[in-house]
Amino acid sequence: MRNLTYNPRKPLPPGMPPMGWHDAHNAPADLLHVRQWQALVDAGLIGNRLPTDSAIAARRARNETVLRGKV
Repeated sequence: MRNLTYNPRKPLPPGMPPMGWHDAHNAPADLLHVRQWQALVDAGLIGNRLPTDSAIAARRARNETVLRGKV
């Protein structure tokens, strides 16, 4: 297996694409995926969670104290 660490001063081996290189054949599919994801974010279906209920927060805090042995 090749060592894949990146050294900016060392030239890339032959046949190795440069950093940031993107396959142009997949670009339309990738852009479509990003646009679909962004549409879900804009619609509020991703990224908006309900605030934690105070009873749930208290139960979590109690569980943490029990697990840490500070009861």
